[in-house]
Order: sequence, then structure tokens, then C-alpha cells
Amino acid sequence: MNKNNDVVKIGIMIDSFEIPIWANIMIDEITKLDHAEISVLIVNNNYKNKLNGKFKKDQERSILFDFYLSYEKKRFYQKSKLCQNIQCDEFKNIEEIGITPIKKNIFDEISKGDILKIKEFGLDIIIRLGFNRLSGNILSIPKYGIWSFFKNNNYHQEIKFN
Repeated sequence: MNKNNDVVKIGIMIDSFEIPIWANIMIDEITKLDHAEISVLIVNNNYKNKLNGKFKKDQERSILFDFYLSYEKKRFYQKSKLCQNIQCDEFKNIEEIGITPIKKNIFDEISKGDILKIKEFGLDIIIRLGFNRLSGNILSIPKYGIWSFFKNNNYHQEIKFN
């Protein structure tokens, strides 16, 4: 990989090292490019806490909801498994930093200390594959912005009715 000024430096924001197959394909294609490099993985430290807390509550679903989910899976059967999570092999050789976002309503805000850690990499683009929606100074760090990609997974989504 060329290490000159023409290389686009990319940061990847993730919750977990297991990401959907479609995201693995995207990462694999980026690593094949001569004019781009993935400089850093920005890992959400709060994700482990989320699994230990809220996710356990989600597992205690009602029988009716389980029936509904099985019905929906049969009704909207996916021929491809592109949304299935798998371990990303490309992440093995990429430097990682853990950050702890501050939850503000439906947004994640990154602390000044964590922003300074991210700024050190001089990123041109941040690709968001994890975290919640972002707000605050993090949005102005990468030269070409933050690109968000995600698959809405209703199985883990908290639904509130007003």
C-alpha cells in the first residue's frame, strides 16, 4: 500500500468485531484499493454493557412475540445471508481504539478526550457500522464526513408506543 499523501485514510466505527457479511465485503474491497487504507477501528466500549443489560431483558420475550418473529422470518425469507454477522478477518491487522460515547437522547456524543484520540489519525472518512446516530464535534473531524451504513434489525430494537 502506498503511504503517500494521495492515500485516503479511513476509520471504521464498530460495536463488535462481528459485522454483517455485506460489511465484510465492503471492508475487503476497501483493503484491495491502492489509494485507500483503513487506519483505525473505533470500537464502542458501551456495547459490552448493552449486551449485559438490555439484551438480557429482550431475551425474556413472550410466546406471542416469538411466534410473530418466526412467522415474519418465514414470510420474508431472505435468499441471501448478507445480514448474518461474522468475524471480520481484515480487522486483525488494523490498529484499534476504544471509546465510550455519551448517550444523549437517540444520539451518541463523543467526549473531547476520545475526539483527540481520533484526530491523531488524520482521517479523511469515517465509516459508521456501529454506534448510535452521532452528534457533536465528531462530525467535523473527517475531511469527507462520516458515512453511516447499518441494517435495521427489529429483533434487537426497542419499540415504544406513545
